[in-house]
Amino acid sequence: MATSKPVLTFVTGNSNKLKEVVAILGADFPFELRNQAVDLPELQGEPADIAKEKCRLAAKQVQGAVLVEDTSLCFNALQGLPGPYIKWFLEKTGHTGLNNMLAAYEDKSAYAQCIFAYAPAGAEPQVFIGQTPGKIVPARGPTTFGWDPVFQPDGFEQTYAEMEKVTKNQISHRYKALESLKTHLIKPSEQVMASPPRYITAPALAETLRTPSIQRPLIIDVRDSDFKGGHIRGCINIPEDGFMDDDDVDALVGKYKDEDAIVFHCMMSQIRGPSCAKRFASRMEIALEGAKHKPRVLVLAGGYQQFGRLYKDDTDLIETD
Repeated sequence: MATSKPVLTFVTGNSNKLKEVVAILGADFPFELRNQAVDLPELQGEPADIAKEKCRLAAKQVQGAVLVEDTSLCFNALQGLPGPYIKWFLEKTGHTGLNNMLAAYEDKSAYAQCIFAYAPAGAEPQVFIGQTPGKIVPARGPTTFGWDPVFQPDGFEQTYAEMEKVTKNQISHRYKALESLKTHLIKPSEQVMASPPRYITAPALAETLRTPSIQRPLIIDVRDSDFKGGHIRGCINIPEDGFMDDDDVDALVGKYKDEDAIVFHCMMSQIRGPSCAKRFASRMEIALEGAKHKPRVLVLAGGYQQFGRLYKDDTDLIETD
């Protein structure tokens, strides 16, 4: 069936990367994303400059709107190296070699960086940057996706390679860069309904819960039966059918409009977590338009199970969600 969306060519021959990007952008992305392998030279310089120049070169070959990605893995002890040259380092040294680069340093911290350069036909490229902090660890998990096995993001016990795809795609450097791109491309009038939920990490939520001077957020557990599988102590349970009808959601907005923050703690289900948070936030923007105060609506990255493994005293875990 023919698409009504304009085509945006993502310059890559990597089918796994295409699938991940399509999943992150979602069905409401205003372009049909197609991939194409384009022979581009290996450039040197600052990552943003590299991405822009690659985008210019790709646009000349594609003769249409293009999207180019440049990814870096930056070790803080090495002042940002290997950075944009991580692909070459990985090919030459493997995962063990990446660890060996930090063998003489106590500081294993790092950050993953993604830069997307986007250029409409005949226009100069614009860059969108996302970063995720973490640390370098001995390889764990499947080895089929680059350096994912050696990068463990802050706030998580798993490496990128060990994570469920839905979890990684909601906290990764690629996700953050693509959300900036998506916000840029979606018309302002469409952004309330199209914007994905915002996330809070387990450490950030734990700090909030344990700091007396900070107002405790309202934590919502969306499930048909009260707290099936476990929950963060102090949360409230709302059946998921309470988020299906606009009138029901509007009633919840009216009930909780004075809260400072509302955290949905079931992340792993696209209905119980992010979708309900997005529905609540969208109806809230309509109901509280012009209001001086609106609650911040967040989803707990990793869900209550990830939180529970890190902060057992604050969580009752019963069974797998």
